[in-house]
Amino acid sequence: MPRVPFGFKAEYRGVKPSGEFLDDGGERVEYGPKLKFEIELPDGDVEVVGISAKSLDKVCEFDCAKLAKGEVLWMEGVVAYGDGYAGIKPMSVRKMTAADLKAVAAA
Repeated sequence: MPRVPFGFKAEYRGVKPSGEFLDDGGERVEYGPKLKFEIELPDGDVEVVGISAKSLDKVCEFDCAKLAKGEVLWMEGVVAYGDGYAGIKPMSVRKMTAADLKAVAAA
């Protein structure tokens, strides 16, 4: 499965609760809660992406469950994709400071 590295600024938007769906074979697939983040694309458009709370808990040095809407994080990791699957695997997550945000805006 190909993997592509990423690094982006992500603004916390809320939680998508756990749920389930039927796959193409009719098997039930359950998934856990996902934290939703808004990211800005290179063309200036924005996209909301969901990242599993479980994968964030593994790499965050803070309690992700206590994020406030609008809080901004810097994430690095890989996107894995192939055979109808795409997923974000964070490997490093930190809260951005006011100085960080100012530097990004000036760039």
